[in-house]
Amino acid sequence: IENETLIIKEITSNNDIITRFRASKNLELDTSKKNMEFGTKMHFLLEVIDFKNPNLDFINDSYLKDVIKDFINSNLLQNIKNGKIYKEYEFFDVETNTTGIIDLMIIYDNYIDIIDYKTKNIDDDSYIDQLEVYETYVSKTFNKKVYTYLYSLQNRTYKKIN
Repeated sequence: IENETLIIKEITSNNDIITRFRASKNLELDTSKKNMEFGTKMHFLLEVIDFKNPNLDFINDSYLKDVIKDFINSNLLQNIKNGKIYKEYEFFDVETNTTGIIDLMIIYDNYIDIIDYKTKNIDDDSYIDQLEVYETYVSKTFNKKVYTYLYSLQNRTYKKIN
């Protein structure tokens, strides 16, 4: 609970109520909330920005602006002007009864790049499973080779999954 004291009440064996206070914040919750807010802001900004002709003048927060600049200038987007861009691409695979929302999909003549944004950690195995679902659906739908990547917004690094 941010900026509030956590009150813990216990009932003893003789029905006395003992009230304890925890002065410190629960850092895990606070950190989680901040990461979620950051991730939500970044997903929104990355959805509205034109990657082929980026104009970041409307972003007042210099940190957010720098994160986006680094992403746009990363090797992942070096050929983006030659591709067709899909953001927040939602799909439903009737064969597997699976749904998904792909953060960024770039379709080129001979292949497709799928980039999934993560706030920080890109080493969670569940992300690999998620991208395998995306890859399977997109490759059979578009009949092209698919490459999948995880991109850490805070670390400004990426990892190729396949």
